[in-house]
Amino acid sequence: MRNRIIIFIILLANVISMEAQKLTPKRFELLTTDLLARKEQRTSQANGTKCAAIRVNVVGVKDMTFKEAEGDCKYSMNEYIVYVPAGTQALTYKVGNEEGKIEFADYGPAEVEENATYRLLIDTENKMRSAVFYVSPSNAQLNVNGQNVQLDENGTGCIELPVGDYSYSITADKCDAEEGTFSLTEDEIVCVKDIVLNEKKYNLAIQCNHPEAAVFIDNISFGTLNSIQNNVQLTEGKHEVRITLENYKDYNETVDIHSEAASMNVNLVELKTKTIRRSELRTKSSISLRPHIDGYLSWNTKLDDMETNFGKLDFEIHQYLGYFAFKEGFSVGAVYGSKKFCNKIDKHLGELREDAEEKAKTRVAFYAEIPLQIGFALPLSLYNTSHVVFLGGGYGSYYYIGHKHDNMTTNKTVETNTFDFGIRINATFYLNKFAIGFEASRSLSDTKLGEFIGIRIGRRFYF
Repeated sequence: MRNRIIIFIILLANVISMEAQKLTPKRFELLTTDLLARKEQRTSQANGTKCAAIRVNVVGVKDMTFKEAEGDCKYSMNEYIVYVPAGTQALTYKVGNEEGKIEFADYGPAEVEENATYRLLIDTENKMRSAVFYVSPSNAQLNVNGQNVQLDENGTGCIELPVGDYSYSITADKCDAEEGTFSLTEDEIVCVKDIVLNEKKYNLAIQCNHPEAAVFIDNISFGTLNSIQNNVQLTEGKHEVRITLENYKDYNETVDIHSEAASMNVNLVELKTKTIRRSELRTKSSISLRPHIDGYLSWNTKLDDMETNFGKLDFEIHQYLGYFAFKEGFSVGAVYGSKKFCNKIDKHLGELREDAEEKAKTRVAFYAEIPLQIGFALPLSLYNTSHVVFLGGGYGSYYYIGHKHDNMTTNKTVETNTFDFGIRINATFYLNKFAIGFEASRSLSDTKLGEFIGIRIGRRFYF
């Protein structure tokens, strides 16, 4: 008997609750910025069209069903997600034993369209309203009028309250707290608050011997130390700090910011080799001694008479006066010659007999050279880390030639020394320590040893 009474009381409470939940539609509207229907598409089984999505907002009613729904209806935080076929003009619902039909034309658009998202607001007689919070980060703590509100894994929380004014506070680790107020009114069934907490920031004081230096933190420019007044605000954790200044070595340091102010002292060290700004090229003269090693590949002006420079050591002095460029220095190298190249040497030396022409052997010629050229430099970057240099002028070379001469009866080694001189032009592209360029030489001597067209590929080694 006692159990029957309890069951009866529960049933009676349910009936009373359903009676109290009499539903009244308030508004039906198109959500132009809501892409739910497009992101989570459904296709109507009735006509094969793409469905529309309706967000049905109703407070305190958790057992609603909808006749026109395509598939299951999702319920969360006083909201049903209902998919209906395109062209639907009404929504038929059922709560317990109560049924009703809402004609869309009475509250907004007459019918729904494909892949569109709508909101249907339904009021209840108990005048309860819903406050929904979307909070980032999701591990924050939400308090409304002294009551804790649980947030899900996405940072969403909901609380049902009567019409009135309320206050809230939100806190989270490593973030600044936020407080505010909101109102629940007769006309608005759902109040939505979208809140992103700001990460806590702490002061980093930077002292440097050159306040005009630039500051980069995590590869983001913060301007010069002067512009930021030697202070930056950083979030908690590790940060990569880089201080740069023209003609000075970059300063790099990893700083670990905690729940208090931090500081760092920087002493920039001047570079031994000064770089030249493009703006300085017009007005300033710079002389730099830059010995380097270059490798060469070169071809004779006659393609069938090939000769190759294979190992050339250049000690060059580059000077820049405005856009003007000068090159002088000293070079040593070696040339590998083809048979025709060797015959050319023999003919000049008067050692080649007609009967031995086909028997001249290949050989190597070693030489020392002094170039003297003038031209102009074209910078391609803010600093002269990349630039093009165009030069023209003359050269003088001293050759040592050791070769074997086969005259059918004897096999002897001949050592020959000779000079060569002429004119030369070149264009070279420099990128940091690497160089590639074009060179052409015209010999003005009888030997014609230095006459070639070539491609220069080099690697500079600074001292």
